Amino acid sequence: MQKKGYNIRSNTIHPAFIDTPILDPHKQAFGEKEAIAKLSRQIPMNKIGDTDDVAYAVLYLASDESKFITGTEIVLDGGLSAM
Repeated sequence: MQKKGYNIRSNTIHPAFIDTPILDPHKQAFGEKEAIAKLSRQIPMNKIGDTDDVAYAVLYLASDESKFITGTEIVLDGGLSAM
C-alpha cells in the first residue's frame, strides 16, 4: 500500500454521564436533583460532566496542539473506567 500523505487523523471521544437532554428520563423519574445525585455516585469524581467538558475535548482535537495525535480514544468519564 502506498502512502498518500493526506494527513487524516481519526480520534474518538467517549463521554460517560453528561448533563444533556438524554438524562431527561432519569430526571423525570427521580426528580432532577436526585437523578443527578444517583448518577454522580457512580463516578469516582462524584459528579457528572457538562457539555463544556465535551466541547473542550473536541476543541483540543481540532486544534494544532493535537496535530500528532491519531487513533486515540479520549474517555470523559470522571475516572469511571479507571476503577
